[in-house]
Amino acid sequence: MAAQAFSITDFYLKLEKSTNKETAEVVSKAIELIEQKHAQERIEIKEEILKEIKIDDLATKHDLKNLEMTLKSEMEILRAEIERSKSSTIVWLCGFIVAWTGVLSAIFFHFSK
Repeated sequence: MAAQAFSITDFYLKLEKSTNKETAEVVSKAIELIEQKHAQERIEIKEEILKEIKIDDLATKHDLKNLEMTLKSEMEILRAEIERSKSSTIVWLCGFIVAWTGVLSAIFFHFSK
């Protein structure tokens, strides 16, 4: 259902028919003043909102694309570091297994004599 626009003139004419002209003028003027006050308040609220929005804080498509490229680059660096860490961990673990096997073998041979 579409909202019907309020017309102060139509309101005045309907009010004038149901009451006297003076009452219609007073009520219509009051409504007109209220509408003006609300219009001014809406303007002030809009201005406050626009002041709070900082243009420097908004990201453009170009900014987002640069961020995406930077993040992809950093992810590649991290993947390479993980691969190096994985390789060195495997080497360290193999060395530890060989050393521990030697220690256990020495203990076994020492007590088996």
